[in-house]
Amino acid sequence: MARRTFTRFRPHPRWGSSQGPLGRFLSSSSTIVLWIVGLALAAGLAYYPGTWASEQTAAYAQPWLDKQWPLLDRIERDWQTLVLPPPFTVGTEPEVKDYLQQNLLVAALRERSTGRFWIREGDHLVPDPHTPMAVRVLGWCQMAEQAPTFQWFPPQELNPDFAIHPVTILTTDRWMVLKRWEQGSTAVERHLRKLIPLDSKVRVGLKPETMAHWKRKEPWGSGGLQLDPQRIASPGWVAQEAKTNAFGEGWQIGVYPTLAEQNHFYAYQERKRRIGYGLAICLGLGVAYATLMRARARQRAALEADRLASLTHSLKTPLAILKFRCDSLRLGRLSPDQTDEQLMKLGAEVDHLTLVIDSGLRAIKGDEETGPASEASPAFLRDVALDIEPAFESEGRELELILCDASGEASLSTLRSALSTVLENALSHGAGKVIMETRRFRSTLAITIRDHGAGLSAEELEALGKPFQRFRTSTSEGFHREGLGLGLSLLIQMADREGWGLSFESIRGQGLSVELRIRLHGGAGLFRSLMDRLDSRSMPVPLESK
Repeated sequence: MARRTFTRFRPHPRWGSSQGPLGRFLSSSSTIVLWIVGLALAAGLAYYPGTWASEQTAAYAQPWLDKQWPLLDRIERDWQTLVLPPPFTVGTEPEVKDYLQQNLLVAALRERSTGRFWIREGDHLVPDPHTPMAVRVLGWCQMAEQAPTFQWFPPQELNPDFAIHPVTILTTDRWMVLKRWEQGSTAVERHLRKLIPLDSKVRVGLKPETMAHWKRKEPWGSGGLQLDPQRIASPGWVAQEAKTNAFGEGWQIGVYPTLAEQNHFYAYQERKRRIGYGLAICLGLGVAYATLMRARARQRAALEADRLASLTHSLKTPLAILKFRCDSLRLGRLSPDQTDEQLMKLGAEVDHLTLVIDSGLRAIKGDEETGPASEASPAFLRDVALDIEPAFESEGRELELILCDASGEASLSTLRSALSTVLENALSHGAGKVIMETRRFRSTLAITIRDHGAGLSAEELEALGKPFQRFRTSTSEGFHREGLGLGLSLLIQMADREGWGLSFESIRGQGLSVELRIRLHGGAGLFRSLMDRLDSRSMPVPLESK
């Protein structure tokens, strides 16, 4: 016995043939171009939403940023402004204390005419202390006195705090004043509170061009008006920054929002990012859907072309028989009884031809590749058999039905076309009685159609179903009736698409048996799903021969 399983039963149908839309898409000649376009589109969809969200956030924050320019200008001007000290002699006078309270960034003074030098200690001045810091600052003042500019900055090799705390020396005809912006200090905080309005929700920070000298992240910046350089260097800040020489070469001053304001901008940017990615995903899904629909349209067009070819192929034999009978009648060589017999056969052939055309047209003009599942009852199966019964009667063949009371579940138009193909194949190539039998097998309904013809060998069974692969047998009228190779090819595609199980069995000289398994009508839940899986695993191996 030779047996071949073409398709295995699946609980659910699928689109298209066994290759599927993706397989057809990947095998198309335009695959490389489509993949390049798809990858470019994917890269754009991954990059653009984030960029678009950043641009939208920048536009949203622009009014806030524009309002910070006057504040930046005020801070720079104050840093470069020299307020002359009042006359004093010892450095502890009330006037000196008031002066230091008003000028919190002043760190040292030197009177050019007398050479007297004071270092600030709290709210008073100490005259000419002999400390390493005082010696260093006095050396700076002597170098600044020789410079031709009003504002002078200590060079990096002479300033251990270079790129950490800005230092400048302002010079007039009488006085030289050293200012020091010690980031994170109370003096800078009090100084900024004098310059920034109370209702401003801002932070101010200085950032050097290089962070090499900044060894730590300061704990300040959360509750005051200052922001340390490492927090400024973190990405994502909405900021009004300006590179300036007012604090020395390589410094940048910026005005930043408070944490609450910054979170507001973050939330706005996140909303825009989600919108951007949502639109990008929709666009990507739309392109993927359009590609899939294009593949399905091409596949359906090919399938309809195959169905049309199958229909035209199936019409050849009936038309040849009609021509033969008409020629026999035209020649007038038959007796009256033989003429009546030929006319009756002629009518039966016309009925069979009508059935073939009707089945073919139903397959071609179906609204969907797979229709909605309906109940395939025993009455439906009898109706399918009645449609083709006249063709069996005209050949003197018998069609026997052995139907159980169970019903299947399938697309009725598709199932009718499949059963018609198998019955026509049994009529054309089989012999003797043809039996159509149904039986319930777990969660499936098995429909078996068998004849008593010559059967097929294992090699012939292996080649069965390939388009335009035909086997010829002689008929009583001298014709070689062509096989339905193309029809069986479409039958296999149809069974695979619908999820049916389709298998052929044959013993040489004892006929051919075709089994079609469809879902059993009724029943649901876990038991049915389990039975479906058992059915799909219990199907025989593709080809066995004894």
